[in-house]
Amino acid sequence: MTLRAMRRDIAILSAAAAVSISFSAWVHGQTCSLEAEPSVPARQEVSVVVSQQREQTAVLAPAKAAPLNYGEHFAFVVDLEEPYIVLATDVDASWEGSMDTLLGVDTVFRNVDQPALPESLQAMEGRSVALWTTESDGRTASAGTARIGAPRLVGQASGTLGPDARLDTWALYERLERDGALPGGLEDRVKRAIWADGMRLLVAPLEGAQASEATWARSLDLPDPVFFAPTDLEFAEQGAMRQAFLGTQDGRAAADEHLRMELGSLMPHIRTQGWRDPAGAIHLATAFIDSPNVETCGGFDWSFALGAQVRAGEWALPVAVPSAHTIGPAFVGDLNDDGFADMFLEPRPLDGSTTLLQGSPEGLRVVDTLDEIPYFGCRC
Repeated sequence: MTLRAMRRDIAILSAAAAVSISFSAWVHGQTCSLEAEPSVPARQEVSVVVSQQREQTAVLAPAKAAPLNYGEHFAFVVDLEEPYIVLATDVDASWEGSMDTLLGVDTVFRNVDQPALPESLQAMEGRSVALWTTESDGRTASAGTARIGAPRLVGQASGTLGPDARLDTWALYERLERDGALPGGLEDRVKRAIWADGMRLLVAPLEGAQASEATWARSLDLPDPVFFAPTDLEFAEQGAMRQAFLGTQDGRAAADEHLRMELGSLMPHIRTQGWRDPAGAIHLATAFIDSPNVETCGGFDWSFALGAQVRAGEWALPVAVPSAHTIGPAFVGDLNDDGFADMFLEPRPLDGSTTLLQGSPEGLRVVDTLDEIPYFGCRC
């Protein structure tokens, strides 16, 4: 981002604020401070001051984000009629063994060619992990521990499947309910179609008393992460985040679409939140679309979001959150003990993705994503 662009963004932010807002911008490895003076009466200009580079003690220098490793600091847990940990979301064809059982009409298990698995994945069997649950209000809770069982492959898909799209999972489900089983030849076709068309994962069963309640796991060798609780931002900060949201190309397009569909202004439906540590310090500010008019089937279909990292009171410029059709953070915390806020995003109904984002001086990046079961055809 150029310095001119940052001046423009800060002017937009400051226009909504009743107090001075200061953002730290890290440009080409150097730290500079951009300060916006309080908003002033109409027809007067908003003054934006770009200072010279301050002493390192005055402006927070960018820290380097520590590695956040999938499978160590975090792993998805899924319900396949019993809890399974997701060992890998990217499956190599060389891992594929023989077809195993069909679960319902949209899920097929497959055996693993154990020697073909990387040693790091083979070593997961028998390890113990700490389990965690997530709540709708951004809270988390421990769900005890569990032991990882033998790895399996799983494929999932629904809708109209097969090379000729003649396998309809709705009709297959009705037949399964009626007869109690699918004929052997048809079952084999369904297994092959799901595997060919579907999402593939490497998973392993979890053996633990509370494993069925878990939504994610991490290594038992690590300390518990620090979680950040949701909190209301100050009025000026709320306005600044909303104006920053609408100052982006995607945010403006979302607002224009909301108006075009005669749904009114999007501004009241931009949900802003701060995320504070146990001592009360804010580490992240977020702005997500929270409109009651969001609908995937021909309605208002947007999920753009912004996030601003906060370190020791210094706000970084808000940047786009890779939101991947989500409804907002399930929880925010520091999963790898580097001082930056990491985010776990909830999926949106029907077409959403569960996403883990790592915080860094540059913003937020995708660590891994668990997609919804793919549906072929029209869900509506």
